[in-house]
Amino acid sequence: MKQNEKFYVGQKVKIIANTCCHPFEIGSVVTLEAVKECSDGSWDLYHDGWVFDQDDCEPIEET
Repeated sequence: MKQNEKFYVGQKVKIIANTCCHPFEIGSVVTLEAVKECSDGSWDLYHDGWVFDQDDCEPIEET
C-alpha cells in the first residue's frame, strides 16, 4: 500500500472545505481512521465511516 506524504492514520486534521458532502463543520477537528489511495491517484481520508478528500482538510501541527 502506498503511503501518503501528508496524511496518516491517527493524525488530527482541521476541516477547511466540503467538496464531497461530508457532515463535518468547517473548522472542526477530526482524527483520521484510514488513508486510502483511489484508482485515479487521489486520496480518500476516512473518519468514523465518512469519506472526505485531502482538499477538505489540513494537518494540525502538534507542538
